[in-house]
Parts: sequence; structure tokens; C-alpha cells
Amino acid sequence: ANALYLLGIINSLVITYFHRAKYLDTTKETFQKILIQDAKKFPVPDVNLSDPFARDQHKELVRLVQIMLQGSKQKHELLRVSGQALDNHTHELRPFGKAYYEKPEYVKKMEKKATQTAKSTEKVAKIFLDEKGSDLVFSVLLSGEKKEALSVKVPNENFRLFLFYAVRKYLEENKRRKKWTTVSYPKVLDVLLGRLEVPIFKAKTKVYDANHNLKMIDLVMREFKAKFRKKFPKGGLHLTEIEKEIQDTDNSIDGLVFKLYNLNRKEVTTVLDSMETPEPVKKDILKKFSAIK
Repeated sequence: ANALYLLGIINSLVITYFHRAKYLDTTKETFQKILIQDAKKFPVPDVNLSDPFARDQHKELVRLVQIMLQGSKQKHELLRVSGQALDNHTHELRPFGKAYYEKPEYVKKMEKKATQTAKSTEKVAKIFLDEKGSDLVFSVLLSGEKKEALSVKVPNENFRLFLFYAVRKYLEENKRRKKWTTVSYPKVLDVLLGRLEVPIFKAKTKVYDANHNLKMIDLVMREFKAKFRKKFPKGGLHLTEIEKEIQDTDNSIDGLVFKLYNLNRKEVTTVLDSMETPEPVKKDILKKFSAIK
């Protein structure tokens, strides 16, 4: 079997479920590594490449893994290069609200729309940011459920991508934070505007000027695009689209691997529930699984 075929099997939910059930010590909260001696015992389904049906499944899994690897490389490069381009220029961090959202010079460059969630005073456990067309969409994790809270339409692509990657960089650097809500920022909207910090650029005189800041943003984004295009000439700059493709491909891989193990729908559901798979992902995997003949 192709090495990529084995990679698809080993990284599937089936093997993760098997490893947890057989080797994971549930009394320990720390992440346990997969030991070589354990990996050797993973039940990998035999593939008879002389059989046309089996050969097609093998070929399809390899194809999906190739797409997954390419998408993951692009995602890593986008985050790396955007952070590098930003760090190449002296800047300081300020709360998103004070830096851009509430500042008169930028108000005309963005259209804001908050949902009912934005008024909630529930504890924000996690923050998400996605790009949907010309909108930056902020969502939060409240009581274990991801809810959309704020969308900001930013027609200018450079300005939008700058804000997107700046916030994603900040979220990555603060991913261990379990609680974002504070007494000072009790509402979800307060958290998004007051806790999320984004860069601003000052002139050499150390005076903040919106026009200079926008010129610097354009410079940073030109550098970002040039460096990324050097490695991925035809690669997309929109991370949310790439993440969606990665998730869709991952779901397809899991659906196919479940089929390779000859599991039925009830058994697949058991595995997905045991792994606490998010409902949208669970539905998509089951849909893809059922569509395979």
C-alpha cells in the first residue's frame, strides 16, 4: 500500500478511537503520545490492489491525503508569512475597538452588524474569526456552542486581510486562554472590542496618523502577498476557504476509512459520538460515508 494510504488510515478517527479505547489512560489529563510499539498494533485493513474496487478506494484515499497535505502546507505558510510580514515593521498592539472599530477615520471603511449573541454576558471560552466574502465574522464559544456574534464588512481587501491575519495571529498566541470575559468586559461585544488586540503603526515622530497607518498596512500586505506567491504562485490568500477545504477533505477521508473497516452507520455514529465530533462535522461525515457504495 502507498505510504499516503497508510497516513490517511493512521490519522483517521477510526484509529484515534481505537488508540484511545485501548491505550489511553483516562485517569491522566495530559496528552499521551502514540508509542511505536502501540502503533505497530494498529489494525490496518488489507488492500488487494489486484481487485478493481479495492484499487479505486486505495487511489481515492491517496488523492484525498494529497489534497489534505497541500491545504495544510498552504495554511501553515499563510500564517507564517503574514506573521513575518507584520513583525518586520515596528508596531504596537491596541484593542480592536479603540484601534479601528470605533475610530472615526475607519468607520466609513467598515459596515458593522452585531447579533443578539453580542449582548450576552455568558463566559466566552473561545473566539473564532472567519472571512466570508468581504465580511469578517467573529464567533464565540458559549456553553460549548459556537455562536456568531459580530460581522464587519470591509470591502478593501488589503485592510480586511490585514485585520483578519492580525486577529488570527493574536488568537493563536492566546490559544491557551480559557476565559476571555472579565468584569471590565462583561458582554460578548465588549470582549471582542476590548480583549482582542491588533497592530497599529506610528510615524517616525511617534505620532499616530490614520493615513500613515493605512499606508503601512498596504506595505505589510504587499510583502505578505509577494512572499506567499513565491512559494504558492496560484495559492489562495483566503485562509477560511482553505480551512473549509481541509475540513471537507478530512471528512471525506474519515467517511472512506469507515467504509474500509466495513463499519455500519450505527457503528460509525458510535465512534463519532465517542470522539465528541461537532454536529456539523458528524452530519457531513455520515453523509459522505452513506454516499460511498
